Amino acid sequence: MGEIRSTLDIIMEKTKGLTLTEEEKLEMQERELRGWVQGLLQRCVDGLIDPSALLKELDEQDPARRKRAIEMIVEGTLDRLDPEGDNSRLIEIVQEAAGSGGASLKAMLDAGRDDFSRKREAHRQSLVAALAEKGIRGSAVIPNLEADPRWGALKKEETVALVNRAKALFRQDRNP
Repeated sequence: MGEIRSTLDIIMEKTKGLTLTEEEKLEMQERELRGWVQGLLQRCVDGLIDPSALLKELDEQDPARRKRAIEMIVEGTLDRLDPEGDNSRLIEIVQEAAGSGGASLKAMLDAGRDDFSRKREAHRQSLVAALAEKGIRGSAVIPNLEADPRWGALKKEETVALVNRAKALFRQDRNP
């Protein structure tokens, strides 16, 4: 009677002669670095470590890997910007990681927050007007912006635009 082999044994036998190409190795290293950086960044955003400790963790890396990790930190931090939220911790992380750009980023975010607030109020007013046309009016009428799909789409567009402006500003500050 034949021997019953495990799936792992069969896979190991079939992949015995396979090796990774240089491109695949680099891709795996990039994925590994991205996961490690995202973990560090999340700990920093959550306040478990401060931005200077974040950079100290990077000091153990070789220079090329450290440079790429800093790029990933800045990119990941800018991706988390919120036009309505408190971005002060994110600005602090970018400033510490990049060594500059915090003041111009803060000014851009403040202007973006003001613009976003105006758009929020205009959209709220349009919802109040739409309700009034249906006969629903009064001081107790408060439209739920978050339930309005048009507001959700506009908010998403504004957030993407804010992140893109921040990334462009960062690139401009890094390459004058």
